[in-house]
Amino acid sequence: MNPYNNTGLQVPEFGPEGYAVTTASGLKIHLVPGGSYSDLEFDEVDFSHITLKANFTGTKFTHCLFHMVDFSGSDFAGATIDDCIITTSAFMWSDWSKVTLTDTFLHDVRFAYSDLSGARIDAGMSKVSFTKAILDGATIVDSWMSENTFTNASCIGLKISGTSIEECSFEVCDLRFAEFRDSRADSWSFESSDLSGAILHSVGSTTGSWLFSGTDLTAAQLTMCHAQATRWIGVRLFGASMERCNWFNSYFAGCTVEHTTLVGVGFNECMFFKVMFDKISASSLRLRFAQIKDSIIVDSIIRDSAWEFCEMIDVDTENVDFVNPSYCEDTVWPAGFTPTVTPNPI
Repeated sequence: MNPYNNTGLQVPEFGPEGYAVTTASGLKIHLVPGGSYSDLEFDEVDFSHITLKANFTGTKFTHCLFHMVDFSGSDFAGATIDDCIITTSAFMWSDWSKVTLTDTFLHDVRFAYSDLSGARIDAGMSKVSFTKAILDGATIVDSWMSENTFTNASCIGLKISGTSIEECSFEVCDLRFAEFRDSRADSWSFESSDLSGAILHSVGSTTGSWLFSGTDLTAAQLTMCHAQATRWIGVRLFGASMERCNWFNSYFAGCTVEHTTLVGVGFNECMFFKVMFDKISASSLRLRFAQIKDSIIVDSIIRDSAWEFCEMIDVDTENVDFVNPSYCEDTVWPAGFTPTVTPNPI
């Protein structure tokens, strides 16, 4: 069923008593501002161009079309929305907590100041905005997201998995304990956001261009993530772990990496500028053709890592142990350090 083909869709008729519509069970009702339609079912209804504030808690919508509607202030808590299309619409100051969206498409939709906590979303979302919205404990699974914006949103414990993400941004968001798993992400960004305790597992990229700016990754876990040309600006990694990730040709500036474990991470052709490494434990890193400039490494141990053609310029070190490094004669080590193993031929 294609809701854009209006043939067969019921269109509510406006009259003195409101919008007349028949529910899936055959009940004839009128939609009016302030009305309550809890636990009803609507099937193949075209709600387009309706402005309404009402109670739809526990209501089920199937094969419905919402185009240019404004249901701001309405209550959809616990509602089920299945195989619907929602475009150029507003649901601001609305309660969407524990809503279930399946096989639904949303484009140019506004959820400003709305509560989507505990929502379960299996949908396509394009140019959807979540300004000062609440998505605590929400789940986005097997979905695709394009050009969506999360601004000043509370996303504590948000879970995203099996999802394609493109050009989405999180700005000044609380993403503590959020989880991003088994997804593809291109050109997404996290700015001035808190990802403390977050998990990024098996998140890959086709084009890269991730941005972390002013982001707190305290106690975060990053495993099997891969993206090239990423930018990490003013990021804090404290008590974090990063394992089997690849950040080829990425840029790190003004970052602090403390009490963090790095295992099997690829930093080939990366640039590090004014980065502080303090008490890190690292092994099997790949830093070929990387540049580390005007940075500090203290109280750290880096084992069994590849440094061929790496340049460390104006790097201050104190109590740092480079164990069994792989390097070549063109590797530029910090002043005062001389490897004891033989360089690889070039």
